[in-house]
Amino acid sequence: MESPSPRKRRYGSRIEQNSPKNAKTGDCHLEANSPPKRMPLSPNKFNIQDDRSNEIDSTIKKTISRNLFGGRRNENETNLSIVTPKKVRQKTDEILGKIKAALSLENPGEILGREKEAKEIKDFVTDAIKDEMGCSLYISGQPGTGKSATINNIIDQINFKKLKTQKVFINCMSVENSSTIYSNLLEKFAPEITVPKTVRWQKSKFSQFITSDDSPMNVLILDEMDQLSSRNEKVLYDLFELAASSNSRMILIGIANGLDLLERVLPNLPKSCKPNQMNFQPYTFQQISTLIKARLTPEMNTKLEPMAIMMCAKKIAAMAGDARKALDVLRRATEIAGRDKSEKVKISHVNEVLNQTYTDRSGAELPFHQQLAIISFIKLAKEVRKRS
Repeated sequence: MESPSPRKRRYGSRIEQNSPKNAKTGDCHLEANSPPKRMPLSPNKFNIQDDRSNEIDSTIKKTISRNLFGGRRNENETNLSIVTPKKVRQKTDEILGKIKAALSLENPGEILGREKEAKEIKDFVTDAIKDEMGCSLYISGQPGTGKSATINNIIDQINFKKLKTQKVFINCMSVENSSTIYSNLLEKFAPEITVPKTVRWQKSKFSQFITSDDSPMNVLILDEMDQLSSRNEKVLYDLFELAASSNSRMILIGIANGLDLLERVLPNLPKSCKPNQMNFQPYTFQQISTLIKARLTPEMNTKLEPMAIMMCAKKIAAMAGDARKALDVLRRATEIAGRDKSEKVKISHVNEVLNQTYTDRSGAELPFHQQLAIISFIKLAKEVRKRS
């Protein structure tokens, strides 16, 4: 019989030495030569079944756990919350969303910078109601100067029910035809009156109602009043003359952008029927800046660089003084900051919106032939000036 090879003998001796038979006989030769068991490197790898783990002092375990996992040093020490970049990003996005909502045009809030105008309009309306005297007021101003918002605030402040006065607010942009204005007024001021079919009788019915001693005082506010201007109907002439009549019980407040509306649209209006006039000046840089900051909470202000607000206010004040444009620019700059994952709304974001929106590209967008025609007209005008 062949003797096993050296390799088989080597592996065979190991199997015999580690067999249960040798373990029962108490052979200690292998145990003395076997390598020692390795200690775990991490506290999580402690073998609880290993008797040698009990030899490690409990204070050493606590020290290792504290150093590796940030455990408490003592019982009085509070746990520190870990703030990840993801949580910071979510918090920033939430605040940017609040800024966009606060700068929305649908949320006018308090109208700052128009306290003087608001007091004059309120006194004008309340005095006319107490005196039971018909009158009219024309309010002009560039878009975004707070005309309509100021009037709406005054309407909310006056207790018309206590004064036994009716109020009607009409945006003339919604009136398709100026001839239908009388039917609208009859339906809102006197719904109990049957509205005639013809414009002539509608005007007559409304005139009778507004001059009757039994009628209450009526406040009529016409926003975008220049939309009612018509060569055929002469609606504006009739309304101002009706408000100025001796027994009128109507207070007419007209709102429009044009400062010269009365001279341009109503040149033949009698002097006795001309309304009082009030002009809303464009917002200044300080007023726009104050208006923006008043809408923001301290938390929101931390996400808006002060220089970004200042730049927006100065640019808009220099162009038109339109507060609505300033709010729109900052709101869109906030959207860009969120898109770029920026921590704050910066000057670069405001500048990007201003360049996209208010840079004059009208000439560049025209076709070549139209640009050539404009250049020809300019040269022709210069030659005419030289000859004259």
